[in-house]
Amino acid sequence: HKRKGTDTPNLQESGILGLTDTRGNSGKAATRKTASTDNVDIDYGDTLAIAEQPWYVPPFMARQRAARFSEAAPTRDYRELAYPETDFRFPVASNYRVALDNGISSYIVSEHLLPQVRITALVDAPSLADLEGKAGLGALTAQLLRKGSVGMDAAAIEQALNRMGATLTIQHDRRSTRLNAVAPADQAQALISLIGEILSAPDFAAAFEDELERMALAAERADDNALYATRALFDGALYGDGHPMGARASAASIRSITLEDVRTHHRTHYTSDNIALVISGAVDRERVGNTLRILATLNALPGRSEGTTLDFDTPM
Repeated sequence: HKRKGTDTPNLQESGILGLTDTRGNSGKAATRKTASTDNVDIDYGDTLAIAEQPWYVPPFMARQRAARFSEAAPTRDYRELAYPETDFRFPVASNYRVALDNGISSYIVSEHLLPQVRITALVDAPSLADLEGKAGLGALTAQLLRKGSVGMDAAAIEQALNRMGATLTIQHDRRSTRLNAVAPADQAQALISLIGEILSAPDFAAAFEDELERMALAAERADDNALYATRALFDGALYGDGHPMGARASAASIRSITLEDVRTHHRTHYTSDNIALVISGAVDRERVGNTLRILATLNALPGRSEGTTLDFDTPM
């Protein structure tokens, strides 16, 4: 089939993505009329390279493409596409590692493209580690980190972030807990200190009841979200009943969590050999390394008494 030039409504397109596919037993695609695009003939008989496949762009956007489909595809088969050699090599993690005395794995990467610092704290505290019958324990623990510490209440933490012009997000899923913070580069030391405070000395009692009830109510309403409900059905079919990967926090499982459960979860999983810190941006590697070594909060984190130390240098 061919699609012909502009100002003519009699263009024909094969029934591919986005169009009704009415292929018959003959194997030939049916055609339909569509809006005109450009004075271009396109032969649909042969496979085009993926970068030139017209069905990835609506016809009305063809004019916005550099080639406008008027140039020959670089190859008929995307598997034949070739690219120039580069000298890129994956960085060696050990070149950026700063080891703390208590075992925390820290990686510092200087990159002065933007005047900012980004800190990611990766904690091996996934939802898969939740106690049986208490699904949601890890998520609750993660959310409470921002609700206050021994030295700062929730308001003080937010004020500190605002003074630095920083953002902080905390994410929790089946595989890990992650704290991501971004601030101007000159606030690197202050942000590192705040992250250390949040990780090492949280005051879970301050907002435990409120956060517990908020999460329980959210769990009760979760099925109102079509995406969540669909994913739950998919996971149930994929993993089956009783498999940890298919477990979902319910209002009942969340309300069964006690304050001592949260404290025990933190003592068990938020340990020095269970945490990796990655600090990147417009920072001085030696200066930041010295800050980490003398920071009392991070260095006070104990190691695990049992279990295998995580190897953050080996690609998964």
